[in-house]
Amino acid sequence: MKTLKTFWFILLLSLFFSTELYAQNEANVWYFNDQCGLDFNSGIPVVLEDGQTRSGPATSTISDSLGNFLFCSDWDFIYTNNGIMDNGNDMPASFESGRIIVKWPRKEGVYYLFTAADPNTPDQGLSYCLIDLQANNGLGSVVEKNIYIDAGWDVSSMIAAVKKDHSENVWVLVRKNEPPAFAAFLVDENGLNPDPVVSAV
Repeated sequence: MKTLKTFWFILLLSLFFSTELYAQNEANVWYFNDQCGLDFNSGIPVVLEDGQTRSGPATSTISDSLGNFLFCSDWDFIYTNNGIMDNGNDMPASFESGRIIVKWPRKEGVYYLFTAADPNTPDQGLSYCLIDLQANNGLGSVVEKNIYIDAGWDVSSMIAAVKKDHSENVWVLVRKNEPPAFAAFLVDENGLNPDPVVSAV
């Protein structure tokens, strides 16, 4: 009886850790401006010279769960392996690290591209584009473009994302200036919650 209990305990423990430690490879490929990039799929960074990104320091890249490149963006465009994505032009400009791509939880092939642009840029504030990789006959398309988020009107040109504990949901984090604070916007199966959790600095 003790042996059977031990077996079930080890089996459950193994299943728990295999689920918790399952590798996510969405960040295994990076593209920067000037068409260069890095591929981390082998565990050793491999230089890429096949990129399409051209301008601006605020680039962002996303791959699938196996580490296969899906799309990336620079200041002006969103690119796939097939070139500029349908409707993937005229993105709002952002300095520094003002772009990030977030998968919409439980929506197959749907992603947010967030842009945080500080008050010194023409496109100031927080906005997003919604990208559906299954649209346009599977070539992908920007289905909602440059949607302004009112609560992010005073952001700096920096943005980050972190997964919420024990879920597929994601917190998108920005720095607000009026007054100084951090704002955390939740992206869950219902999409983006435009009302952030605000923490004063």
